[in-house]
Amino acid sequence: MEIIICDSDNVNAGKIKDICFQYSFQWEEESEIKIINAREEMYSYMKASNLTSLIIAETAIVKGEMISEKLKEQFVLVMGHTPEELLNLVSPSFRPAGLLVKPVKKEKLEHLLSEVWKEYKKAQTRENMFSLKIRSQEYVLPQSKILFFESRKKKIVLRTSTQEIEFYDTLEHLQSVLNKDFIRIHKSFLVNISLVTMVHFSNMMVHFNGGVFVPVSRTYKAVLSEKWKQRKEKLWG
Repeated sequence: MEIIICDSDNVNAGKIKDICFQYSFQWEEESEIKIINAREEMYSYMKASNLTSLIIAETAIVKGEMISEKLKEQFVLVMGHTPEELLNLVSPSFRPAGLLVKPVKKEKLEHLLSEVWKEYKKAQTRENMFSLKIRSQEYVLPQSKILFFESRKKKIVLRTSTQEIEFYDTLEHLQSVLNKDFIRIHKSFLVNISLVTMVHFSNMMVHFNGGVFVPVSRTYKAVLSEKWKQRKEKLWG
């Protein structure tokens, strides 16, 4: 599990890193721990990063639409100076896995790490979750968050509404392990039909929210047409 500590206070960040490092030995899984001190660095990291497993961040760093949107796909523990500061950050669209008042207490952090680890392991075995390995790190996310997979330059690119993740696999293998919502529409694309918002058969394109679209090949047109018909019937009767 990868752990990112986002704190402008180097001393506090170092203490949290030590606690996480010591506690991670119980997980029997390799953990990579990184410290980020500034909001700008956090923004750049999340814009370019692959999926992160756990983020421990102070409120000043996680505020903002772009970062908040990316955090929806993470396990997040938020730190603040008062309970009020922390509660003001929580909203229906952003619900952290835990809240920590500074200075962070070792027992409280260890308890939350334990809870996150339990949820992380549940997610790995839960139906309709997708797991992948990048180098020595293992990641997991709901299949319902995945727009499509693209075969690109001998790699697979997983695309969500907020990021792209590159890893090694094949579309053929992915289709065999994913749920039935994922269908082949092109030699290079495997899409989640449940997230498709529009299909243009005239210009052979499939559209998703956010202006994202991918091509359809004539080989898979009939399959897509049938699946799209079933989806519309399910939505509108």
